Amino acid sequence: MNIVKALALASSTILTPTVTTKLRALSLLATALLGIAVIARHIVPTIMHKPFQCTDCGSVKGYASRPRNFIEEHILPVLGLRPVRCGDCFLRSYRPLFVIVRVR
Repeated sequence: MNIVKALALASSTILTPTVTTKLRALSLLATALLGIAVIARHIVPTIMHKPFQCTDCGSVKGYASRPRNFIEEHILPVLGLRPVRCGDCFLRSYRPLFVIVRVR
């Protein structure tokens, strides 16, 4: 980020105002993108690998359930969901695709 600011400051003394404005906009964009990349690197792995936990009994035994109808087979995957069944209380619910469950 210091290099980007230094480049922007150096260019403001040498280049025309329109080019300087463009460079400042690019440096702000680069800073924003780098910030998003750093945040994504720390948040995404924790979100993407959540273990299953039943909302009813609190069990961690979750099994992938077979789709019952058209909506579960074709629409839910588009929304990023899948049917999951608890191994202890047998409650069937929809969970995100990235929740870790067992295969029956």
